[in-house]
Amino acid sequence: MKRKMVPEDLYKLKLVSDVQMSPCGSWVVYVKTVFAGEENEEQSHIWILDVESGEEKQYTYGPKSDSQPRFSPDGRYLAFVRQVSLGNGQGEDRQIWLISLAGGEAYQLTSMRYGASMPVWAPDSQSLAFLSQVGLDDEYEKLIKPMSEQDRKEEKKKKQNEAWVTRDLRYKFDTSGLFSEKRMQIWVVHIKEKDKPKQVTNGQWNKGVPSWSPDGKRLAFAGNDSTQADYERISDIYVVDVDTTEYFSVTGRSGAFYHASWSPDGKTLGVIGHTNEYYGATLLKLWLFPVLLNSEGRLLTADFDRGIGNVVGSDTRPGGFGSFDIFWSPQGDTIYFTASDQGANHLFRVNISTGEVNRLIDGKRELYSVSMDAKREKIVAAVSSITLPGDIFLFAGSERRLTEVNQEILDELELADAEEITFKGADGWDIQGWLLKPIGFEGGKKYPLVLEIHGGPHTAYGYSFYQEMQLLAAEGYVVLFTNPRGSDSYGQLFNQACQKDYGGKDYEDLMKAVDYTISLGYVDETKLGVTGGSYGGFMTNWIVSQTDRFAVAVTHRSISNWVTFYGVSDIGPWFTDSEHGELTPWENLDELWNISPMKYVDKVTTPIQICHSENDLRCPMEQAEQFYTALKILKRETEFVRHPRSNHELTRSGPAILRVDRFHKNLEWYRRYLG
Repeated sequence: MKRKMVPEDLYKLKLVSDVQMSPCGSWVVYVKTVFAGEENEEQSHIWILDVESGEEKQYTYGPKSDSQPRFSPDGRYLAFVRQVSLGNGQGEDRQIWLISLAGGEAYQLTSMRYGASMPVWAPDSQSLAFLSQVGLDDEYEKLIKPMSEQDRKEEKKKKQNEAWVTRDLRYKFDTSGLFSEKRMQIWVVHIKEKDKPKQVTNGQWNKGVPSWSPDGKRLAFAGNDSTQADYERISDIYVVDVDTTEYFSVTGRSGAFYHASWSPDGKTLGVIGHTNEYYGATLLKLWLFPVLLNSEGRLLTADFDRGIGNVVGSDTRPGGFGSFDIFWSPQGDTIYFTASDQGANHLFRVNISTGEVNRLIDGKRELYSVSMDAKREKIVAAVSSITLPGDIFLFAGSERRLTEVNQEILDELELADAEEITFKGADGWDIQGWLLKPIGFEGGKKYPLVLEIHGGPHTAYGYSFYQEMQLLAAEGYVVLFTNPRGSDSYGQLFNQACQKDYGGKDYEDLMKAVDYTISLGYVDETKLGVTGGSYGGFMTNWIVSQTDRFAVAVTHRSISNWVTFYGVSDIGPWFTDSEHGELTPWENLDELWNISPMKYVDKVTTPIQICHSENDLRCPMEQAEQFYTALKILKRETEFVRHPRSNHELTRSGPAILRVDRFHKNLEWYRRYLG
């Protein structure tokens, strides 16, 4: 007999990510992440799978984490990044390692002072480009050698005893903390010759992951070399000559471009980005740029009203959202890419000449990591769905599932599958949503309901696995999750529809979702719950300050005050400009205050649990503290849950032991008010 899911089942899940197919199409490697040890910490290793036989085996055995596997173009080697703990409180080190597909032990290729990551093979399979940081006063000879234990002790002592100083506007990032004076640069290393790694880029600006030209002489990458970069929404694509290190901008400061891939003839770059028409709500598009200084780009997917890449969320996926890779056909007449459509993420192709887009792989699921063989005849993908945390599938004429990494635990569990719904939101718009009925659902009975609200807001719920929702269904609740206006995967107009209207028609869409679900006849409308994180946390705070229809609320990593958010968030000024118009606290105090839940906190009667992470720089802790303190002064039912050593990503990829603790505390709060 199957059992219901419990929070500790997170420890039993195996998470697959970063799937890569060998150029010949015979092998697939992927990263498998498990939770191990007394603290159930994440450990990642690379597994290899024979496509023909389906046999697989663990391929690397690093002490902590092996990731970012990349086949050499000739199929002879696999490069990957190994993360090791240095011990004695000295932190961790990441370096690039190599292993021969013919057999033998893996060996370390780089020994960079500040670590190395993102290996990218040169076309001749003899060299690798990679990223490593460089400080203002760092000497070359020191950069290419590992930091000594004494150096690490001195650096740690310096951090403890000297003030951190900046003159930059952008000086912190949620998952990185406070920025140092170091900048990410591109390096190249030969895999056999004893040449030292070569620093290909420099300057006080960060460089993105590079892409090799077919002739192996140039690299394309994203960045912004302007002295005013802090104040801009610009990301350019640059091309650098590996020998001379001279570079130039291809996109000519015309927008926000983040990823480039070379055409087979080396004359054109396929580029993902946009020209900031709707700020942060602008859909990512696919462009073609000639490899020339400040060239004129051609918008290839102009008639495709969806964004490039995956926007569907999950709480059981390493590294957050999927990749934004694009793949050229060998003939250079087609580009393959993924895009999200109505809560699913599919594979598409676009004809270079006509711009016509066709869907290749669809279904009520999410392809969150995709790779192809050199001939583009075989496709391999990591796939998730409502009841599938993630597995590897092969698409080559027919579809074949290659792995069943979680079959053991899935055989134990009774999971809730989703029922798709469509209802009328504000203005009569069609809004898509999903319902999970409680485990053991019986017709004729009425059940409590929990409304889930996603973050972003320009992301999406959909056909992916959420342990949080499965736990709520196991607890006996109806789970309602939906994509109100502002959600991605429905086109540009829908995506931008909540800008300058937070708490307006997006709020109406959510209330109409609840109304529709109640009309189905099996929801106890006296036992309604609401929860969400980030933007969803803001909406949770907003909802309980506007209506008393909910019996309980749980708000995660939320926003309560847009006036203070502007100055404390790592993205405060840019996000506020994007979502609310060009408002500042000193010029538009009333406008920002009027859309802040803090203004209406005295109207809150719903018992609310406030969950936040100590190191959250996206929605800093003060946002939770303000709301909690006000509610306590007003003697309202509330509880403050503060998780240590975690940031804005806690609910998705934070320490597993804290995620399980969060589940327990949330469920206890729901039980108190919903039964």
